[in-house]
Amino acid sequence: MLAAVLAATSARHPDVPHVYLSAMAALPRRRGLGAGSAMLRHGVALARDRGLPVYLAASTRQNQRLYARHGFRVHGAPLPLPDDGPVLQPMWLARVIHRS
Repeated sequence: MLAAVLAATSARHPDVPHVYLSAMAALPRRRGLGAGSAMLRHGVALARDRGLPVYLAASTRQNQRLYARHGFRVHGAPLPLPDDGPVLQPMWLARVIHRS
């Protein structure tokens, strides 16, 4: 299934150098406790250190709201996955501010 997801999403990546955050997950009992924000901050920090924007795809409305709170914006039309998979919403963080 992962290969199908990567194949379906690869054509939607931006054409500029960027950091791709391909997957994040938290155990259901740990959701809403900040683990997703911590993982996201880490990925954004890696991009900031490289001076690159960030691309990811939200698999749920809840994830989309989390990413939006961290500055991500919708990037194009939703992407339905094969085999009745979820509909992914590509998202983009164009400006990653370097903090000293």
